[in-house]
Amino acid sequence: MPRYHDMATVFREKMWLAEPETRDYFAALIEFIYVWEKILNDRLPRDVAPAIGHTEQNLAPFYQHLEQKHHELRAQVGA
Repeated sequence: MPRYHDMATVFREKMWLAEPETRDYFAALIEFIYVWEKILNDRLPRDVAPAIGHTEQNLAPFYQHLEQKHHELRAQVGA
């Protein structure tokens, strides 16, 4: 979970640099962290995550978007 918290912190602090379509993924990241924190802190049963389809796969569109933006930006700077 520390890496997810790091991701959320960087996202929050650098939001002003993000493209509008990238900002749309912030809520999904925060929700992912929030639910897993509840599960890991025993405030939700562990079987809730699979029951509601709460997996890292939910973040796949976000990861794909970041990869696409990374490639686009590298192409713009000629790297």
